[in-house]
Amino acid sequence: MSEKWDALLSAQAGRDTPVELSRRSCDPDAPVVTYRSRLFHLEPDGSIIVERPVQAMRDKAFSDGDDIEIVLIDKNERMVATCTIRATFSHKINAAVSVTCYRLSPGRRPQREQRRSFYRVSVAALDLPAVQLVHDNDDGVFQFNARMVNLSGGGLGVSVRDRSEVLHKIKRTRTFNCYARFDSANTLVAPVIVRHISAIGDDGLYLGLQFQVADVNESRILQDRLQHLCTEFQRASLKRRRA
Repeated sequence: MSEKWDALLSAQAGRDTPVELSRRSCDPDAPVVTYRSRLFHLEPDGSIIVERPVQAMRDKAFSDGDDIEIVLIDKNERMVATCTIRATFSHKINAAVSVTCYRLSPGRRPQREQRRSFYRVSVAALDLPAVQLVHDNDDGVFQFNARMVNLSGGGLGVSVRDRSEVLHKIKRTRTFNCYARFDSANTLVAPVIVRHISAIGDDGLYLGLQFQVADVNESRILQDRLQHLCTEFQRASLKRRRA
């Protein structure tokens, strides 16, 4: 794995390649918040220079000395390693442009990122009704609308564009009741837990949601129903391409 990591890192360094940065929480049930960054170059001592994401700065997600994870992506290959932020500094891209960067230690314990359990189908191009996510507790009801971008038998991915205070509240909330409508005959109402969060620009989030149905039989029925929907969406997509 170390050899594969070094080869992939060397091939991508110096090309402003997109990478992902995240930091694991001490709570294993907490969602992983991921920030998109760019890989600038690899220094002779193995240090990795990446751009500091603007949203990570606003969230105060990372500090010098923190251990973070960096994901390299090459086609269908995704590799992840742990690095330590050694310094935050201003890096000159050219004579006129400078960006704030992290100097990361060489990656430790590289491994392939775990594959998803369910096949996901993209529905971002479809004009589906907004997904409503509702969190109800003793403090009141918090709800917002999101756009569905992918679907699987185990969950769905949604994107949210909203004010910063709403986005911060979303990041602090783990569970929701999900209300999604696919057409007049297919409406989904189920509890979900946030498993993954990615920043989208300065005003958006991507949420990876996993269904949390306690009853085993109901969970299997839901999975079968959604996998059938995924197949139908995939067939429709292939028909559009052929047309």
